[in-house]
Amino acid sequence: MEEQQEDHPTPPDSDASVRTKEQWLRVGRDLCGTIHSTEALNAFEEAIRLDPTNVEAYYTKSYILYSLYQDKDIPEEVLSASQEAINVAEQALLLNPNDADAYFYKGMALSDQGRYEEAIPAYEQIIRLEPTNFAGYHNKGNALAGLNRYEEAISMYEHVLHLDPSQRWVYTSIGHALRSLGRETEAQRAYEQARGPLPKNA
Repeated sequence: MEEQQEDHPTPPDSDASVRTKEQWLRVGRDLCGTIHSTEALNAFEEAIRLDPTNVEAYYTKSYILYSLYQDKDIPEEVLSASQEAINVAEQALLLNPNDADAYFYKGMALSDQGRYEEAIPAYEQIIRLEPTNFAGYHNKGNALAGLNRYEEAISMYEHVLHLDPSQRWVYTSIGHALRSLGRETEAQRAYEQARGPLPKNA
């Protein structure tokens, strides 16, 4: 991957020792998914130090570790961080059973561990709390696909498109599920929809 030279936003105060939790979270979000994984990891660890109950910081820390080892044997460090994220999410839900974000991060951490059966109820809670939140439907679809329940997964992906037809990237998920079912022609059509213009009725 070609190194990017773009500047990333930093908190207004350059002294790291006085950054707030929100500032560390912003730094981590800005760096997450870039070549600066170590700096992102440090930012979320600082956010955790300032707020040991922050679900987003725990999950994103575990996600960064997971992504660093994605094509290798997952070390205990990654599994431990992921479980830590699940534990914190569960603590948050004890305090507020209607915290959709906590369900989201819990479901993602469970999915990262391949615990799809356990992740599905978390995504269903998101759908219950926020029926128009397409992340709940899409992630439930991913978990169903992880269990080889591809027809059900496609139904979830199609619900995302029903909520917002402009989310055409979802056609890629539909294409993957169709390929897994051996429906190559339909899969190719889905991939083309993901790349090309939206259907006229969208």
